[in-house]
Amino acid sequence: MADHAEVRCVIFRLALEWHDVEAYYQGRMPRIAVRAEDGRRVVFPTSALRPFLSQSGVHGRFEMRYRSDDDKLIELRRLA
Repeated sequence: MADHAEVRCVIFRLALEWHDVEAYYQGRMPRIAVRAEDGRRVVFPTSALRPFLSQSGVHGRFEMRYRSDDDKLIELRRLA
């Protein structure tokens, strides 16, 4: 059976200081919710932020690609 799921994208900004991110990594918040630039509310696993974590936290503008049929995260990348 072919996969007919459409890939969708959403763009959002994050400005999380280290102490904010720490709560997620301590397991108190396994998912993070953000408001996309187009107004949609987006929820995804906190673990997706690991590649972007620095001593100051996680900051930047991001693009998330996900499958339309089950909202499964495909890719999260920081935009220039």
